Amino acid sequence: MPSHTIPSALAHLYTTAEGARWNSDGWRALTGCTHGLLPDDDSKLPSGWNRAMANKIKSFMETYKGIKNDSDKIKFASAKKGAMAHEGAIIWKNFCINLFQRCRIHRHISKVMENLNIHPNQLSKCPDFTKGSNSLSYILLACTEVGLSLYGDDSITELGHLKQNLVAGTQALVTRTWTNACRHVTQSQNKLESLAEQANSTYKCKCLVCHI
Repeated sequence: MPSHTIPSALAHLYTTAEGARWNSDGWRALTGCTHGLLPDDDSKLPSGWNRAMANKIKSFMETYKGIKNDSDKIKFASAKKGAMAHEGAIIWKNFCINLFQRCRIHRHISKVMENLNIHPNQLSKCPDFTKGSNSLSYILLACTEVGLSLYGDDSITELGHLKQNLVAGTQALVTRTWTNACRHVTQSQNKLESLAEQANSTYKCKCLVCHI
């Protein structure tokens, strides 16, 4: 099954946790959406929104919530044409991408993984690490601390775990950061291997010249 995009992950959080995490103090402080996502007062809407945009996003969220399985939710959130396309989807997508960049949310998640010593860049230095085989266990290990970092104390249960209705959406966000980090690790490793091959070729050429 394809993984959630950022817009789909944030829509998943909003619809499964009844407005969360847009109603939490930590998320409001981080994102600047101090009155939640869809307040009734137009003056309190997120920056750059108007009521027409808010209504389209509300309709998008209601449709998203009514879809039964995650695979179809992911398709719906990214559909640009056809029967599944929704006019609120592109507004939501642009908002979410801007939000992630402006608030450096990937960096917040990466920092948590680094503090737990499970960031792919750290794990890649271990000889027995493979990016695919253990990814889910590392991602799940990070979810509670990521929730605490992004949403605040009210996202944690009395037992110290992330609240159940936040787990799936948070896991989707962590997965996106994990996937991006693994891609960067692979690119860096490939670049190093290429440089090593170039250096080796140069050395061999010099050796041949010396023997002429």
